[in-house]
Amino acid sequence: MVSAQTQTRHRLLLTARVALLIGVVAVSVLSLIPGDELPQLNLSDKIQHGAAYLALAVVGVLAFPRHPARQYVGLGLVVLSLVLETLQLVVPGRYFDVWDMVANGAGVILGYAITLVVMRRVSGTVVGTC
Repeated sequence: MVSAQTQTRHRLLLTARVALLIGVVAVSVLSLIPGDELPQLNLSDKIQHGAAYLALAVVGVLAFPRHPARQYVGLGLVVLSLVLETLQLVVPGRYFDVWDMVANGAGVILGYAITLVVMRRVSGTVVGTC
């Protein structure tokens, strides 16, 4: 029989993985809609990029806390950034911007760093390092 703690952990992992999928779809849609249909926020687009990828990285670490898996998620987010920026070349009103990719990468790094520090402080060790 599976313990209640194990069941809770599995539910949390599943919830985080679904949230990651929803986040990736949302970022993809927002990255590929035409420029004139893009919601306007009173924030620098670089801050928007960094914040979006920071959030994806946080959820990614929580969704895949084991050491090798979370590295693949981070790499996947960087590849996603490159693919979406490249696809913007064919979207009206959008363009490829290296600085957007830099902001995305910074968001991934910050999200990972913050999440791992918090996980270490909460658990006394980094989850999944074994």
